[in-house]
Amino acid sequence: MSADIYGSGTNEAIPVDTLRRALVAHNEGRLNEAELCCRLVLAVSKKQFDALHLLGLIEFQRGRLDEAHRLIREALKVNPQSAHAHSNLGLVLQQLGRIEDALKSLDKALAIEPDNVMALNNRGHILWRLKRSQEALESLDHALAIQPDNVEAMCNRGNALVDLHRLEEALVCYDKALAIDPRDPPTWNNRANVLWGLKRREEALQSYDRAYTLDPDDLSILKDRGTALLYLDRGEEALKCMDRALALS
Repeated sequence: MSADIYGSGTNEAIPVDTLRRALVAHNEGRLNEAELCCRLVLAVSKKQFDALHLLGLIEFQRGRLDEAHRLIREALKVNPQSAHAHSNLGLVLQQLGRIEDALKSLDKALAIEPDNVMALNNRGHILWRLKRSQEALESLDHALAIQPDNVEAMCNRGNALVDLHRLEEALVCYDKALAIDPRDPPTWNNRANVLWGLKRREEALQSYDRAYTLDPDDLSILKDRGTALLYLDRGEEALKCMDRALALS
């Protein structure tokens, strides 16, 4: 799931250059510099929407979920009509395990901006987690109608289709996603699982191998690949996968 940092709704007199520097630093991964710039802005105007929102995302990236939640909620008090902030609050709530609350935040985002691709994708992912796969599919189809090359939405659509037992369609989604980003291990693993379900065993194993090559320390990949190897009577290789998984966990 992805976050969106844009969507200002205020016209306060603030150090514009400082805020711009914060955005650039954040985009380039310099979180400490971005945080400093945000705090300089907030020292001038403690209710500046963009600085509060961005600082919340910085804390989210650092894994400080409670603080991220507080800051984004403060930002929404300043600008409750920001679809981006509602969407990002949903992302934080999901990580806090408050799935139903996360869904409510995403619904608020989409009530404000019905074509917000980020919110549509994240909503689809949450609905899938809630085992509401048909609703998830509708949200993801909407996202992909707006942005057909959105890899994350494409993969999430594949996951929803798997739960709906529409494996051939799910395979098409994973193949499209991998044509855009061929270095994503979970997608290769998901593709392998679908191929296995379609009883295309050798093709499945090739996808498991690709996933394993890209990320040999992923527990799901090790488990799924090991199980496939065991089924194919390649016990020594299966044992290596399982031993590695046990060592890592």
